[in-house]
Amino acid sequence: MKKIGRWLCALIVCISCEEIIEVDLNEEAPRLVVEANINWIKETRQTEQEIWLSTLSPYFSNETNPASGATVSIVDEAAKRYRFVEIENSGRYVALDTVPYQVNQNYTLHITYNQEEFEATESFQTVANITRVEQEQLNFFGREALKFEVYSFDPPEEENYTLFEFITPRFELPDLNVYRDDFTNGIEYYGILVDSEVEAGDTLQLRQLGLSPRGYNYWSLLVTQNLQGGGGPFQPPPVNLNGNVVNRTNPDRAPLGYFRISEVSELHYVVQ
Repeated sequence: MKKIGRWLCALIVCISCEEIIEVDLNEEAPRLVVEANINWIKETRQTEQEIWLSTLSPYFSNETNPASGATVSIVDEAAKRYRFVEIENSGRYVALDTVPYQVNQNYTLHITYNQEEFEATESFQTVANITRVEQEQLNFFGREALKFEVYSFDPPEEENYTLFEFITPRFELPDLNVYRDDFTNGIEYYGILVDSEVEAGDTLQLRQLGLSPRGYNYWSLLVTQNLQGGGGPFQPPPVNLNGNVVNRTNPDRAPLGYFRISEVSELHYVVQ
């Protein structure tokens, strides 16, 4: 139990009293945090297939710790199972065999940890190619900044949802945009970055990832919360955000995080 010391002062007939009150706070077991990203990169035909598991300490602490010793696998629609193994008690689990590229196929993530069963199902989504980058210098709230627009062409007659990632060593975490083609079906669209830290000569890793409609809703809410609260994509949000991972053993103890499986278009851009 954690205890909070609180000073209560009252002025009664010009007499000041001090009293320390210790309050016992009920704590549940740490919650599981799932960061499961399966990527196929179009330009290089490389894959990135890893799953990070951690536990979030309850109540006042935002500390996370590796969730070591879990059993992790992904099952495709043909019931073939792809096992993941942990690297040196790090909470990082990598695929023993490459999960195959299958458009519009559903994949189910299975996790067993601390005698609880967790599960998430997501569909693989394609993405349009990044075609060009435009750069512009501007004054952003009194500071000089650079603006980058990363363009793609939206395929006609399709519903498309994507996540843009802007990655550079100058950022602790990627800068994120989300997009849906409500008003750009069949025409060009772009993701945008405005930043005052990026300098000429820097290399930006620009990525666009395909999302399912549910994935779009999750990442859209996450980006909005981070903009309001200043947090990162894997920090606890101000309000618990429901991902697609469920606890089959104890539904009341839902984990945090999301299982995403995407085609990725990637471009490395040297800042002018």
